[in-house]
Amino acid sequence: MILYVSHRMEEIFALSDAITVFKDGRYVRTFDDMNQVNNAQLVQAMVGRDLGDVYGYQPRELGPVRLSLQGLQAPGVKTPIDLSVRAGEIVGCSAWWAPGAAN
Repeated sequence: MILYVSHRMEEIFALSDAITVFKDGRYVRTFDDMNQVNNAQLVQAMVGRDLGDVYGYQPRELGPVRLSLQGLQAPGVKTPIDLSVRAGEIVGCSAWWAPGAAN
């Protein structure tokens, strides 16, 4: 038997035949069958609750369109850009650029 202590999930699943979880120095649970345990179950045992309870996501209705771009063109961009952003949306845009780059 080898005792391997880690929080790295990929390593735990790759190396283990069974997993025993301790939290705050106390025994929580043993998973004997690695084919019957998944990442979410293991994290729940480690944290003490379902992560959905911690990071609860509640989808909401989006509001009306607040920004609309149709046929936006920029130097070096081959295809025009169409974009609509509604109230309540978070939109991230990025571009790769470096001085002297060919693209």
